[in-house]
Amino acid sequence: MALTDAEIRSQTAELEAEQIRLAGDEPMDEEELESIVAGLIEDAQDYIDQTEALDRNQANDYYQGRPFGNEEDGRSQVVDRTVRDTCSLMMPQIMRTFFGSEKVVEFQPRGPEDVALCEQATDFVNQVVLNQDNEGFSTFYNIFRDALVKRIGVAKVDWVSREEVEHEEYTGLDDQGLQALMSDPDIEGSSLESYPDPNFVPPPPQPPQQVSPGGPQPVPQANMEAPMLHDVVIRRLSTEGQITIEALPPEEFIIDRRAKGLLQDEFTICGHRRYLTVSELVSMGYDYEEMLELAGDEDSFGTNTELLSRNPLGNYADSLDAGEANKRVLYVEAYCKVDFGGSGIASLRRFCCAGSHFKLLHHSPVNDVPFQIFSGYKEPHLWKGSSVADLTSDLQKIKSSVLRSTLDSLSKSIFPDTWAVEGQCSLDDLSSNRVGKIIRTRAPGMIGEFSTSFNGKEAFPMLDYLDQVKEDRTGMSKASMGLDPSALQSSTKAAVSATVAASAAQLELLCRVFAETGMKPLFKKILKLLHTHQDKARMVRLRNEWIQVDPQTWNQMDISVNVALGLGTNEERMGMLAGLAAKQEAILEKQGPENPLVNFQQYHTTLAKMTELSGYKDVQSFWTNPSTYQAPPPPPPPEDTPDEIFA
Repeated sequence: MALTDAEIRSQTAELEAEQIRLAGDEPMDEEELESIVAGLIEDAQDYIDQTEALDRNQANDYYQGRPFGNEEDGRSQVVDRTVRDTCSLMMPQIMRTFFGSEKVVEFQPRGPEDVALCEQATDFVNQVVLNQDNEGFSTFYNIFRDALVKRIGVAKVDWVSREEVEHEEYTGLDDQGLQALMSDPDIEGSSLESYPDPNFVPPPPQPPQQVSPGGPQPVPQANMEAPMLHDVVIRRLSTEGQITIEALPPEEFIIDRRAKGLLQDEFTICGHRRYLTVSELVSMGYDYEEMLELAGDEDSFGTNTELLSRNPLGNYADSLDAGEANKRVLYVEAYCKVDFGGSGIASLRRFCCAGSHFKLLHHSPVNDVPFQIFSGYKEPHLWKGSSVADLTSDLQKIKSSVLRSTLDSLSKSIFPDTWAVEGQCSLDDLSSNRVGKIIRTRAPGMIGEFSTSFNGKEAFPMLDYLDQVKEDRTGMSKASMGLDPSALQSSTKAAVSATVAASAAQLELLCRVFAETGMKPLFKKILKLLHTHQDKARMVRLRNEWIQVDPQTWNQMDISVNVALGLGTNEERMGMLAGLAAKQEAILEKQGPENPLVNFQQYHTTLAKMTELSGYKDVQSFWTNPSTYQAPPPPPPPEDTPDEIFA
């Protein structure tokens, strides 16, 4: 029978307590443990809310193009969008880099015996985990966008189990069938109705037999009673689980101010705080009355400036009366190292707390944290990096000031200031904006205009200079997108390629940092979760075939994770692969498939890469993999004709 989350937590606590007792150690008092964890959470919250949230809130304001607060009435209030424009240029190239091919990640074998398993793991993670069980594209889009604007994008990957209940009805089961059915461990409850078989026909009675002394014994009479049949309704409880990948809002992720990263020796505490309803917490196994009491606590997370900036109307829903079950509770899932067992060695544990005072609900030992931080501009020895907003926000403010002055000068030249002799003309007529108006004056020459020339053209070189500074900092320009005619016209192909490559160098570095420090450790966590929690094979469709995937066998693989990044443009890579394919074709044609340099499997790999670069993800629709190809059986021999038989 499947266990609930609460029963699993209870059994885990009992087992750990027994291990501590056998080791002879004294476990930490629960009140002391709660006090330590609450203090760490509160300190991490203060750091995020009072420091990081302010900077990220300002970065979001720049991204949204909100006013700076120094605007003057009657003057231009335009706001430049340098931060948003730069991020908008980066995002298509970043998403194409990671999601432009069929495989976001690849698991590479380090031995020939691991090739088949690595191919299966690669297909399963890319097709099933990312695209079927999760919305991979939109999730990583949010992660990368947060990293560009708010310094970090936080991914949370975890194994989530769900229970499914099905009712099944069976009629007319005999005793053996009933016994076989009820032996299923997934059956949680049943209702049974038994009755004699109505179609039973008793055998005719046998006449009595005379038995001589010492002779054979008579055969006993058959059972004259009808066998029993059973109608049963069962309740089958099945537990299914899958990997979930979630993009956390940056304000929901907490970490201590001295952290260097997410390895166990690099942080004191990290965690995920969020609001859950009383109903959601009860479904997780917590007590309803206790959660209802915690729902009334006032906490500081609701006034987080970053939360309010991202969703200004988010707290408006708190005033709606949706019933007690929908009341919100602050729920914190924290990870920190403490010496709970009293052995003198601190170990990583998971703590579940709720309410403004962080009441400890549950804690258990873990081996790793479910979070991964993405930051494109890494800072050495620091858990966070820089963002595009950090690099370009000053340029946005300067360009906004220049644009405002330019527009003010243009406005002055089109609508110059007017002077008038007081009392000698109608000020109402003078202040009217109606075309063809009549201005009443007492004498000629009582009004006039101050001639003002447009000086905004003097600011255009400054705007070009600021764009060049932005390009130097981020690598993003029209030339890198192939859209700048002044940079690309009348140039040789080599010069154009050099211009584009130089502009894209920083973006390639950004993607490589995302790949090595974000994608690679994240998918290692996914592989580990699959091996740990998926305890039975799963039937999935891979490469147009239905197969059973059992991650329990993947522990024998010696693998590395390779993010699908390449050097150069797609045209350059396509040209290189075309030349490689030509050489492979020549070798196969002259020396046959048994030559020592290339085989059909390697030639298929080249063709598959060329197909992926062309934009077609379904390689199987174009090329058959030689490793899965089965030759058709030979045709049967022709049957002999009657003339051949007699000949």
